[in-house]
Amino acid sequence: MIGNPFVRCKKAEYHAHGILSASRSDIFKINPGVLEVKSRFLGWDEFEDSVRNLLSSAWCVSNYCYYIKSAISNLVLDNVCYAELSFDLSDHLTLGIEFDCWLELIFRECQSHGESILIKPEIGLNARHGSEFYRPWFVAACESGVFHSVDLYGNVNIDRALEFKSFFTFAERSNLKKKAHLGEFNDCGSSLEFLKFVALDEIQHGVSILNSPVGFSILSKKRIPLNLSLSSNIALGVVYSFESYPFRRMLDKDLSFRLSTDDYLVFGRSISDDAMAVCQLGLLSQLEMEAVLSKGVPLIP
Repeated sequence: MIGNPFVRCKKAEYHAHGILSASRSDIFKINPGVLEVKSRFLGWDEFEDSVRNLLSSAWCVSNYCYYIKSAISNLVLDNVCYAELSFDLSDHLTLGIEFDCWLELIFRECQSHGESILIKPEIGLNARHGSEFYRPWFVAACESGVFHSVDLYGNVNIDRALEFKSFFTFAERSNLKKKAHLGEFNDCGSSLEFLKFVALDEIQHGVSILNSPVGFSILSKKRIPLNLSLSSNIALGVVYSFESYPFRRMLDKDLSFRLSTDDYLVFGRSISDDAMAVCQLGLLSQLEMEAVLSKGVPLIP
């Protein structure tokens, strides 16, 4: 393969944290003091330090919008035609603006990019904060018409399933898609327990489930799509390399999966970059990867 043939493929992005999907080169323009990012992190604390550094210039309205514009431009460059971008429901607090103003900002910025890409905003909930922290704004966000889905991220376990269960129930009633980060930093057993209490529409990561025979079988039966963030998992030590993923078995068993970037600003790799790496290692053929990418693109009216 010459160059990266996957850039020309239309594709969809189902797991991307909004302002953390900006490009480093854009952020360096407004904050030259931002430090270079490591390719691998020694634990979650080091990762969070890096995130705080990269977002240090994001917390005024003009820069926050600049981060969003950069993220969308980045996706368009990789020929992404559909994206679900996640925004933490507490961002308005850090920005120091009213919640309604933040809702209007998210709606405006996600609609102002032309016809090359369809952006569906997503409610991001950090499991670490707990449900009571988000409760004052959650119902209004679900009913606003701004958001398409809900994603519970961070250290998601059975305790969080019970705590946020009412949120997922309300999201379903509001016709919002339900997602959670499972099988990233928790084991297969904990992830499967979560699924007993919350019927997710999609799973972010799912690595420990994939690598368990029992987990893999349950995923196959439930037909829950996985949004795999390969470079993110490698950088955070969730897996050692691309070879850690059972791509061949997933295809053979017709298990639904997509490639996603998670935090492009941190990890610096596009969907096309990861697709290319998988094929260069002989884990999938170019035709197989093109089929994976195209299968994830929804029918857009």
